[in-house]
Amino acid sequence: MLFPTVTFAVFFSVVFLGHRLLLGNRRAWTWFMLVASYLFYGWWNWKFLFLIFGSSMIDYLAALKVHANTDDKLRKRWLALSLTANLSILGFFKYFDFFVLELANGLTRLGIHNTLEPLGIILPVGISFFTFQSMSYTIDVYRRRLDPVRSIPEMLVFVSFFPQLVAGPIVRARLFLDRLHDPAPLRPLDPTRAYALILAGMFKKLVIADFLATELVQPVFAAPGNHSPLEVLLGVYGFTVQIYCDFSAYSDMAIGIAMLLGFQFPINFNRPFKAVSLQDFWRRWHISLTSWLGDYLYGSLGGSTKGVRRTMLNIMLTMLLGGLWHGANWTFVLFGIIHGTGLIVEGAIRAREKAGRRGFMSTAWHWSAETPVINLVTWPLRVLVCGTSFLWQPLAKFWVGDDYDHPRLLRRAVRTVVIYHFIAFTITLFRAQSIGRTWEIWGRVKDLVVQALHVDITGAAVSKTVLLVLAFGLFMDGIPSGWFRRVGVRFRTLSPIPQGLLLAGAVTVIDAVAVQGVAPFLYFFF
Repeated sequence: MLFPTVTFAVFFSVVFLGHRLLLGNRRAWTWFMLVASYLFYGWWNWKFLFLIFGSSMIDYLAALKVHANTDDKLRKRWLALSLTANLSILGFFKYFDFFVLELANGLTRLGIHNTLEPLGIILPVGISFFTFQSMSYTIDVYRRRLDPVRSIPEMLVFVSFFPQLVAGPIVRARLFLDRLHDPAPLRPLDPTRAYALILAGMFKKLVIADFLATELVQPVFAAPGNHSPLEVLLGVYGFTVQIYCDFSAYSDMAIGIAMLLGFQFPINFNRPFKAVSLQDFWRRWHISLTSWLGDYLYGSLGGSTKGVRRTMLNIMLTMLLGGLWHGANWTFVLFGIIHGTGLIVEGAIRAREKAGRRGFMSTAWHWSAETPVINLVTWPLRVLVCGTSFLWQPLAKFWVGDDYDHPRLLRRAVRTVVIYHFIAFTITLFRAQSIGRTWEIWGRVKDLVVQALHVDITGAAVSKTVLLVLAFGLFMDGIPSGWFRRVGVRFRTLSPIPQGLLLAGAVTVIDAVAVQGVAPFLYFFF
């Protein structure tokens, strides 16, 4: 049951009606929402309802035992039992076939005959999300950040609450349970913003993500050798926009739907294409997963408190496991290694700058500012970079001393472009499905770089519509947020009838320009 479909619209209409009727009876509301959430999840495969129920009950019982015991050894044993059970379930469904296949291939390469074959296990939708969400509850109880719930239905509805169940954001137990226990009615929170998020999600999914997938990404990634280097590069850009719009669309709609049901979930994306560093990117992209890994994995390993080498190891392990969280493939392992290495190198550069050691660009900039002839030639660039008159150069030249994550203007723009391309080419690993195919795609782009002076830009067999949608997806993070706030203010001043007409009109326009059919969200498979 996908969000932007008629089936879900009917389902949510019934759920919302029941939600409003049961506002005054929290126990009845909990049972009603539990049934609705299980119906939503069972729509894909009812057999997996036993899986989500079992995972929820494991953490429900383990948390009670952890809370009841004062002996640290017993508390750790119950926590270990919870983590082992959850990770075993996740590992079996997500990684068992992968490891069996790799073991069989390895034995074959060694000349050892074997009959090992994958079981063909079907991956339950959203298992990575609800497993991490359920585990975090028990860990928080163990850390005494949270008291365990006594009501089984409350625990079950926390894990299975349908808006964010299958593709996030990963919601912390305290955020959800505190609202569930709040005596105030679960009335819609800021309906205007909720509708805006739902419409924005529909637009990003149906108009941008699915369109680029059909018209650009799928043909290029299916046979990169049949496309020109420029077309392959556009395909790489296209997939970056597709996965961003697809995933953030689900998060936007999930948050909007939850707001209509009285719950405020944290944002999951914050304009990641504006990131000026790799660390900045991970603060903006899939924020709920980054936060989860930081709190429950990186922090548990010691974070950055145990020396430089241990910090580097912790970063690498966190990113490696973060890559594997997305799926069972060597491409995800490589993705984690590359990003772990990038964060380590970036951290070393940041530490060097904080220690007062200038890099090449910083040294060159100061040298040019202090050399009269060079200063005279480069002052227009200083005006562009510093945003000031050249008369202020004696002060403005110290822009290089700004905090690493807050460079200005041209420096920020250059870093944004560099980080975007780093992300674009590494996230190709998510779509290429094999390291060999990734090398092929990167090789085609390398050919474009080598032949850069001889490229005929008009030679790419890509329609103007595709280029227009791609450009919008690339630059939409640059749209000032103030524009949306002003539109929201104007919308709130309207009476209900004009508001309804505008919403209906927006849905109609999106449906008219969208591609036919709704493809499953990409993160359903992670």
